[in-house]
Amino acid sequence: MGSCPRRSFSASSFASAARKKSGDGGEEEAAGRGRRGKGTGHGDDGSSSSGSAPSASGPEEDASWSNPMPSLEAIDDFLDEWGRLLDEGDAAGVLKLLEERTAAAPGLPPLDEVWASATAADDERAARRAHETAAQLEQASRRLRLVDAQGRSYATGRRKEAVARVWLRPAAASAPAPASEGGAVAAGRVWINGAPLDAAFPSAPTSRAADVLAPFVVTRTVGDFDVRATVAGGGPTGQAQAVRLGVARALQLWAPEARPALKAAGLLTRDSRSVERKKPGRAKARKAFQWVKR
Repeated sequence: MGSCPRRSFSASSFASAARKKSGDGGEEEAAGRGRRGKGTGHGDDGSSSSGSAPSASGPEEDASWSNPMPSLEAIDDFLDEWGRLLDEGDAAGVLKLLEERTAAAPGLPPLDEVWASATAADDERAARRAHETAAQLEQASRRLRLVDAQGRSYATGRRKEAVARVWLRPAAASAPAPASEGGAVAAGRVWINGAPLDAAFPSAPTSRAADVLAPFVVTRTVGDFDVRATVAGGGPTGQAQAVRLGVARALQLWAPEARPALKAAGLLTRDSRSVERKKPGRAKARKAFQWVKR
């Protein structure tokens, strides 16, 4: 099969084709260009005929020239004056300076209107915050103290695999301590699985004991309540944090007014993080075995 020779196209070939297609249009366009070229010179009366006619209003009559942009020197002077008034603490001078500048600027509302609108917006936000605060306080006042027949509040706390059951009641300073403590008078005791707090985690760092006492520290009620808890499952860290959640929940059941502080500190939120299960074909939950090509 023979090859077909390619035909080269150039700009001149396209131009000639266009002239043939338009017929006399090209000649008329050339004549028009000649007339426009002649028009660029001066006429018989010496007046220029090139370009558009000048506008009837000159620069002095144009609206865009009525308020030219200030020079850099004027802007520097304004900033210097602004800084001096701020350093001196002259609020009246600052407002006067702003009034002068806004009065000279076209299209800007007066400063008193801007100030009034900003003040109204601030007042609206303050009123909204006050309304929300009052609604929260009213909702908190509707909560009732929940206690059992023995005057204790009960709650359950969980963390990882640990589950804690917590009983909380006001500390009775006149009640004797158990015989294991020698019958001494004590208040604000914390017992976990029948052992005091410092013995419940004998080898644990102080942070675990601090976890258990965190609800009392946040609400400033350290020593005001006796706590008895039973916890099972998990390790020392999970057990301590499970007891913390149970203590926080029991405390907000006994004293509903303490709920905002506990909620803000995040002590009423269940921490759902746990160990991710092992996957088949992997060494651990995410770790993979070493891959060998051959």
